[in-house]
Amino acid sequence: MHRRRWGRGLPAHLAVRPIGSCIRGALAMQCRPDAFTWPGSICKQLAQLRLYRHARHHCSQEVPLLMFAFHWLQKPFSIRHSLIFERMSAAVKPTENLQLNFYVVESITLFSEYLDRDVLIDVYLPPRQRGDEALSLLLVNDGQDLPRMPFAPIIDDLFGQSAISPLLVVGIHCSEDRRLEYGTADVLDFMNRGSRAKYHRKFVLQELIPWLRQRYFLPVLKNIGYAGFSLGGLSAIDVVWKHPDVFNVAGIFSGSLWWRLRDLTDGYVEETDRVIHKLIREGSYADNLSFYFQTGTLDEKMDRNHNGIIDSIDDTLDLIAELERKGYDREKCIRYVELQDGRHDVPTWARAFPDFLKWAWPAAEATTVQNTDV
Repeated sequence: MHRRRWGRGLPAHLAVRPIGSCIRGALAMQCRPDAFTWPGSICKQLAQLRLYRHARHHCSQEVPLLMFAFHWLQKPFSIRHSLIFERMSAAVKPTENLQLNFYVVESITLFSEYLDRDVLIDVYLPPRQRGDEALSLLLVNDGQDLPRMPFAPIIDDLFGQSAISPLLVVGIHCSEDRRLEYGTADVLDFMNRGSRAKYHRKFVLQELIPWLRQRYFLPVLKNIGYAGFSLGGLSAIDVVWKHPDVFNVAGIFSGSLWWRLRDLTDGYVEETDRVIHKLIREGSYADNLSFYFQTGTLDEKMDRNHNGIIDSIDDTLDLIAELERKGYDREKCIRYVELQDGRHDVPTWARAFPDFLKWAWPAAEATTVQNTDV
């Protein structure tokens, strides 16, 4: 019986391919699965995927390689796509750490296959918790703005005061293509901006979150939130709305909720041409979602409908109304904060961020925060 032999020393980014090649080889040569030996090189590479013990267990019981390969292909996403995580891990650049009273901040550079670029993230790590206490996760678009708040002492102080529950925060730095990578992933605006938003969404869902689970050993997360500023806020609520199976909380700070299908001079209709309002209206209610909105009275000067209210506030209130019509309780699931003299800038968002954290992730003994202006 012909036996296929494999060479050794395959590069790490090809770690999974020998298994697929064994399957293709068996079919091409029309030979019995049990005719294959279990090459040592595959065992070595399975070790990189943290499956070595599982593989050895099957080998010791003389389970055919082909059967094991099909069994492996039916594993959950987090295991079957370990190739992505291994390649990302291989591309991780040395971290820079900042130690606070409670939190530790790590700055890490990852390579994204979907975005085809390096992505800088800042990871704000809470102290280690008891084994029975699960962490929550918050992703933040425009993570480069967090150090300007500065965010690290804000969350460190809140945790030290027992004002919030344990929360791991990840700030995702934007690229020069921000207006292409942020926006609504499935609908471009009238100037075709947001054309790479679908790849940013894939990076978040299929690369970043699984990588974070693996690196920080987070098999269970209490809940996951996604927040952002301006256009990053629009991107965050778009992803959360489309993926309630993953996310629980959306935080939108001075969100670019004006994102529209038509230019104002090209037959624009307020009721139908705002993209995120249309997506909410046509979407489905998910009972696990909560929404935090912040605006400032000095966010901008535009007033499209000349009603004396700036567009930033108008668009936000109209979106909240859409959510209420969809079935979301204004008191339980939605919080709106309108900052007097608040501007479209980092200092304004820094004023609102502690309120967002305390509302979305209150400490067990904390009381409920009521809807009000800050």
